[in-house]
Amino acid sequence: MKIKIIAIHLLATAVLTGCADIESARGPAPGSEKQQVADFEEKGKTIPAKVISVTDGDTIKVELENGLSEKVRLILVDTPESRGKYEGNPQPFGKESSDFTRKHLEGKDVELEPGVEERDRYGRMLAYIWIDGKLFNEQLLENGLARVAVYPPNTKYLDSFERTEEQAQQDNKNIWSLEDYASENGFEEKREAEIPDSGTREVFDPNGEDRDCGDFKSHEEAQAFFEAAGPGDPHRLDRDGDGFACDK
Repeated sequence: MKIKIIAIHLLATAVLTGCADIESARGPAPGSEKQQVADFEEKGKTIPAKVISVTDGDTIKVELENGLSEKVRLILVDTPESRGKYEGNPQPFGKESSDFTRKHLEGKDVELEPGVEERDRYGRMLAYIWIDGKLFNEQLLENGLARVAVYPPNTKYLDSFERTEEQAQQDNKNIWSLEDYASENGFEEKREAEIPDSGTREVFDPNGEDRDCGDFKSHEEAQAFFEAAGPGDPHRLDRDGDGFACDK
């Protein structure tokens, strides 16, 4: 009898072990707590900083522990514009996104997690912003105040961000409440009529003589010239380093 009991116990153990091996091979069930942990990207190395000002919804200025200041562009998100040619007449939800960022970040201690590519063409630091253990970039998406904007190789939290954006879309939050407004290409504004080109636009050589803001008839002309001139702002059109020419 004792031998029979031992044999049954060994058989049961083998069956349970086999089931566990099958579950392990299958991986965690979708939506389970284990699956959520498996999907989560581990937080990388961060740099402590204090937010000293907010440029707009996705751009801030910080002071590092060494006393130096940095312009920081948030990775993987794009908010409606409220600066440059939109100063005083922001895109829909441009003011709301700026106010949201200002309310939650200005004057606060944060952690900057730099991207694989650490700077953009304007010299701004590219980073994920951590505050109180949460990614602020994702909070903008969660509240429908930003869209996902992908610029490889900075794609670390892309899967999580896209799920958050999809939920905001389903809930018609803010930018997603306007039909055909936000897309992967940016923010499209409906205009009743296009202003015809007068043909009087003067074209300057970005590699030619030095130019200043007074040489341009509009912000659009200055911005196009600024971008054509390349990194480093050789004509000093972007005094505050926010990527917008002649916006002051």
